[in-house]
Amino acid sequence: MLRLLRLATRVGALDSPAAKSVGSVPPPVELRPELRELTARSFILLQNDGILPLRREGLRRIALIGPAAVAPAYQGGGSASLTATALSCPEAALRAALPGVDFTVHRGARSRANLEPLAVEATLDPVTGRPGSHLEFLDSDGKVILAEHRHSYSLSWMGFPGVPSLPPGATTLRLRTVLKAPWPGRHTFSLYGTGRMELSLDGTVVLRAASESRDGIEDVMRRAADHPTTVDLDGTDVSVELLLHPAVVASDVEFVQLTLGHDPSPLTADEEFAAAVSAAREAEAVVLMLGTSDEVESETFDRPTLFLPGRQDELAAAVIEANPNTVVVVNASSPVLMPWAERARALLWTFFGGQEYGDAVADVLYGDAEPGGRLTMTFPRTAEDAPVPDAVPSEGRLHYAEGLLVGYRGYDAAGNDPLFAFGHGLGYTHWDLVSATAAPDARASLTGGEDAVITVRIRNSGDRRGRQVIQAYADRVDGDEQAPPRQLAGFATVELDAGAEADVEVRISRRALSRYTDAGWELPDAPRSLHIGPSSRELPLTVTV
Repeated sequence: MLRLLRLATRVGALDSPAAKSVGSVPPPVELRPELRELTARSFILLQNDGILPLRREGLRRIALIGPAAVAPAYQGGGSASLTATALSCPEAALRAALPGVDFTVHRGARSRANLEPLAVEATLDPVTGRPGSHLEFLDSDGKVILAEHRHSYSLSWMGFPGVPSLPPGATTLRLRTVLKAPWPGRHTFSLYGTGRMELSLDGTVVLRAASESRDGIEDVMRRAADHPTTVDLDGTDVSVELLLHPAVVASDVEFVQLTLGHDPSPLTADEEFAAAVSAAREAEAVVLMLGTSDEVESETFDRPTLFLPGRQDELAAAVIEANPNTVVVVNASSPVLMPWAERARALLWTFFGGQEYGDAVADVLYGDAEPGGRLTMTFPRTAEDAPVPDAVPSEGRLHYAEGLLVGYRGYDAAGNDPLFAFGHGLGYTHWDLVSATAAPDARASLTGGEDAVITVRIRNSGDRRGRQVIQAYADRVDGDEQAPPRQLAGFATVELDAGAEADVEVRISRRALSRYTDAGWELPDAPRSLHIGPSSRELPLTVTV
C-alpha cells in the first residue's frame, strides 16, 4: 500500500478533488523519443544468423507480410487497455526508414476470429476534424447529454455500485465519423456490443444486430462472434453513424461494450494467403509479422491453446519455404508454439509494444537500436513439454502439485530442452565471459544475513556497442529433491563499447539461496555453486559461495 501511495503522490493523484484526472493528460510530445527507445530495448532477439540488422544499401524489394504488419496488437485486453494519443504502425515506419525500397504489404492470414476494429487513422471526427469519431450520449428524447471525441472503435464502460457505467439518463449512444476515401470495392463491417445496434453508411442502414444474452462480464470479455455485413464502396468519403441502445451487463460491475469492425480486403482467405506467399517469393527479403490479440490475451479467461491464432503457423511455413531470407517478428505477450522457428533466419519477440511500436520495430530491424530484452519466460518446443500443462480445478479445488517446479525450474527438473530458455536474448555484438570470482567475505555476508557479491569479467568482442545481462544460478543443496535443480540468484546488466572489458559486480540474493520453513527463511549451511552465463541454459562459468 505504501508503494501505491508514493506513486499516487508522484503523479498528483492525492491533490485536491478538483484536480484533473491523471488519465486525461496525454504524455508530453517530448517523451515520445524516450518511449520509442524503451520499446526497442524491451524487444528480444531470439535468433539471428546475421541477416539482422537489415542492410540499408542494395535492398530493392521487401515483402512485409502478416496480420501484425497490417494491424498489430499494441496492448492486451481488459484492464490493460488504454486509449493511445498516437500510434506508430510498422508499415509506415519501415517505409519512412527506407524510402528507396519497394515494399509490398500483404496480411496473408488473420490473427482474430472477429474483424479488427476500424482503423482510427482512416477516419475523421466530423466535429473536430481529428482522427477518430464523435460520440454522443442521448436521453430518451434524443437530446445530447454529453459529447466527446474518441480515438478508438473498441469502446467499453464500467460501472460500480453508486457509480453508473453511463451518464445518468443516457439511453442511446451515437457514434459518428467519416471514413476517408476507402479503397473502392468490397468492404466488410461488423458490430459487437451489449444491446441493440444499427450501422448506417451515407444515411442508409446497412446492418442491424443485437447481442446475445450474456451472463456476466466474463462472457462479454470472451467476446462471441460479431455480426458482419459486406458492402461495395466507390472510393469516396463515407459518412458512418452507429447507434447503440445499451443493455447493461450486470455482475459485480456494470459493463457496456461497443466495437465497430472493418476489413477492407476484397480477397477471400485463400486468395489473401496465396498473394502473400507469391509476394514473398518475388522479394529479396521478407519481414513476417505474426502475433496474438486481445481476443486471446486478456483478463477473465485463459488461452485455449499455445498455437498462434488462425492460419499463421501455416503462413509462416509457406513464406519461409518461398523465401528463406525471412525475418519473423512476433507481436505477442505470452509464449506461443513456433514449429517453424528454426527455419527462419531471424526471430524477434516484441511483446505488445505500445504506441511507439512501429518506429521501435524499424529501429531494431535496421540496427539503429539494439534489442535489449531477455526472456522472463520459457518457450517450449511442443505443448507436451510445458511443466504445468493446465491449471484446471478438480471438484472445486486447484492442486499445485508442481510445487516450486514452475517455469524454467520445471523444464530443468524434467530434463526438457526448451526452444528458447529463460534469460535468453541476443544482441548485435558478441560477448566473452572471461572469469568469475566470489568476494572473500561472500559466505560471511550470507551467514550474517546479507547478500553476497561476485565479480564477473566480461569482454565485448564484437564490432559495436552493446548491452549484456549477466545471470547467476544457484545449484540446489545435495539431498533437497523438492528444490529446483537451479534457481536464479542474481543478475546485472552492462553496456560496453566494441573491444572494451569490464569487471561487473553481481549481487547474489540471500533469499534466493534460502528455503522457507515453518521457522521462516533459512539459509542451508552447505556451500553453493553458482553458474554464470547469459541464460539459464548457457552457463560457462562457476564459482562457490
